[in-house]
Amino acid sequence: MADSEGNQFVGYFSPFDEALEQRLADDKKEIGSYKEDFEYQHKLEREYNWSVQNKATKGYEQENYFMALRGSTFYYNELETRVKLARRVKGSNTSTSNNTILSVTNRMLDSKELSQMQVVQQPEVDEAEEVGATTESSEEESSTSSDSSDKDEE
Repeated sequence: MADSEGNQFVGYFSPFDEALEQRLADDKKEIGSYKEDFEYQHKLEREYNWSVQNKATKGYEQENYFMALRGSTFYYNELETRVKLARRVKGSNTSTSNNTILSVTNRMLDSKELSQMQVVQQPEVDEAEEVGATTESSEEESSTSSDSSDKDEE
């Protein structure tokens, strides 16, 4: 979000009572379901400024990791970027005062959106195939080079 002066900030929205009650009713029917064409309204509750630090930032020390246990295997990855939120005075800018409302209306995806999603998901499969092809070609090259070195020795 940005205020009238162009300063960017993060907003925390909470649902109005009516929207919260409707979401609870939706979830009782089925998790992830929603009432078609119902407008879920949320009120801006808090505003935050942010600062970003990563490995390139001077004085940044790596101390945060993401961990997951899958089956009997434990995985961890370092989190290379840290985002720090600092609460800013709500409504300090008149454009973001108490009247900011986020309205969400759910609808079914149209055919164009569905086809775009399929196009976005397709490259992941292609990359996996490319990795396999690269591995196979590398193996062929290494066996070819070892064959040629054997011929040189004869």
